[in-house]
Amino acid sequence: MASEFGAIRKLERDQLLSRLVTHLTDCEPPDENFGIALEYCLYHTQYHKFLDSSPQETQRLYNGLFEKLRVRGQLGKAKAVQSLANLGAQLVEKNISEGRDRSSLMADRPARVLHLLYACSEAPLSSTYDSQHVARVVEAATRS
Repeated sequence: MASEFGAIRKLERDQLLSRLVTHLTDCEPPDENFGIALEYCLYHTQYHKFLDSSPQETQRLYNGLFEKLRVRGQLGKAKAVQSLANLGAQLVEKNISEGRDRSSLMADRPARVLHLLYACSEAPLSSTYDSQHVARVVEAATRS
């Protein structure tokens, strides 16, 4: 018999993926395309194994990106990348110091999110940059 934790986790994952599919495709649950997209997402999240990341590895990735941007003269992007990496490190430290997330999985969550963002960024050196948007995101994250 499956554990209650596993069932709750599966239900939450299914709900989140359902919302994601609706947001990305503008399809609603009765639509056949919605069902196909949701099945695809469910299958690939269930059977895909993501590499484990650590806060130190994530910090190294962002430091490397910061150096690349700085060398290529994209100082605004470099500053934004550095502030994002610093914010992630601060959130990890805050989680650990407050003691609410004692397990390494939960304490490292901000680093894992930053690692995911890094992996999802296709070409950060050639992307557009909006400094006001970055400032709003960092401000909102520090308030919560």
